Amino acid sequence: MDLRISELQDIIRLCNLKRCRLDIDLSPLNRIIKHRTEEFLVTVETGITFGALQQQLKNQRFPLTYHPDRTLANILAENPSSLTHNKPLPHWVVGIEAITGDGEYIHYGGEVVKNVTGYDMAKLFIGSGNRFGVPVSVTLKLVTQPEASHTFLFHTPSLEEAMQVAKLLGQSLHTIEMLVVFRTNTTFGWHLLLVLTGYSELVLMDKEAVLTLICGLDPQLQDLNASDKVLNQWIQKLDGNPSAEVLLPLAPTRVTKQEVSPVFERWQSRLKAQFDPNQVLPC
Repeated sequence: MDLRISELQDIIRLCNLKRCRLDIDLSPLNRIIKHRTEEFLVTVETGITFGALQQQLKNQRFPLTYHPDRTLANILAENPSSLTHNKPLPHWVVGIEAITGDGEYIHYGGEVVKNVTGYDMAKLFIGSGNRFGVPVSVTLKLVTQPEASHTFLFHTPSLEEAMQVAKLLGQSLHTIEMLVVFRTNTTFGWHLLLVLTGYSELVLMDKEAVLTLICGLDPQLQDLNASDKVLNQWIQKLDGNPSAEVLLPLAPTRVTKQEVSPVFERWQSRLKAQFDPNQVLPC
């Protein structure tokens, strides 16, 4: 076992003895452990930032989009909404290695996509706020880098017009990776960020369709020409910005905390007692 992980276990066990709460910095755990390009899988330590992970994957990528400075540990703990129009985070997690509140090292899932029988316990840690354990490594499914991409930014004076444009684009285009309606406290009106990715021919067809579709409408259109730098600047402005109002027109409805059933709450409480009996980890 990695010496750094065993040291982390010792710290957690010591906190158990002293009955103290734990605040862990996982930034030293920032390596890619294993990248299986043929299988589109990567096993990585959770202290790595999302931006650093994407840069090191080269011809492959993780298909969701987050602020580049977020760590995987933070993403797993919070399960934030991705700006990307894709399946949610649990779909892309194959396995997790974690340390429980009493210092036990556990491993759920594996290194292949279809290897789980019974309950998929790796999903338990996603969005849990580290209540049941501290994930130290995770195995993720990847996708190939798109052959082509293109980015548009629309400006509209009203939310109604922005949602009208978003609905029209969502019904008409085939290569949408990101479709976000937003405004920030530093901007007037509403914006719509559209990212197209896929095969060159399909992206080109959708690009031409966008220009045709908005002819009958009146939004201001800015063609960002797939500039990764500009796109990342907008992502950084939106992800984790409390003053930004962000709508994802194509996203499925998420279950809110108030809608979680009492049965599920009791089940979580029993798991909390099993994984973290001395309440060392966050509640």
